[in-house]
Amino acid sequence: MRLKNTRDLGLLLQARRKRVGWSQARLAHRLGITRQLVIALEKGTPGVAVGTVLKAFNALGLTLNANPREPPGDHDPVTRTSAIDDVIRNARSEAGNDLSKSRQPLPLSGHARKTRGES
Repeated sequence: MRLKNTRDLGLLLQARRKRVGWSQARLAHRLGITRQLVIALEKGTPGVAVGTVLKAFNALGLTLNANPREPPGDHDPVTRTSAIDDVIRNARSEAGNDLSKSRQPLPLSGHARKTRGES
């Protein structure tokens, strides 16, 4: 089964829990957590700790495997780092240009501004 998000993960755990005939309370007891946390886990709430997810997989007799979708190359994070660095460098450069423009005096809008000491 391909899991694309935390909701998919929660649905998988819920289906497995039901298949083995456990209540949410029983799973919570086995994991040492509250039933409310099991509910959050099964809803796919992103804030559930990874350790809790792994404990749930183990308790329910599931294995978790990670398989690459595509070969390394342009999509390899190491390769993308240099492209990201270039984007950040360009953004900083453009921000620097904007800052230097903002340091220039603003034109007065038809009214002469009085400075301190002038009347």
